[in-house]
Amino acid sequence: MPPDPTRWGSNLLPQRTKWSFVTRRVNRLHISGIAENLTNAVAGDLALGQVMALNRHKKIQLAEGRLSELYPGDHVRGDTPGMPIAKMSA
Repeated sequence: MPPDPTRWGSNLLPQRTKWSFVTRRVNRLHISGIAENLTNAVAGDLALGQVMALNRHKKIQLAEGRLSELYPGDHVRGDTPGMPIAKMSA
């Protein structure tokens, strides 16, 4: 199913994505799209996840260093493997 343009930014990332602390040095202008095929993932690629349910971890440390509450449905950007990868241009 294609992304809903009313919920997704021009670079195919959700407009209200919570960027985790591990992405603090990422230049967001270099993100060129989302790849669903993880076989081509390389070191430095980013992962986009969606919170389905909360258990132990109810907060995320944002790129700015502050804590933010997590809610089901939130989109989280980090470096966790096993999720769709946002490809970055060189």
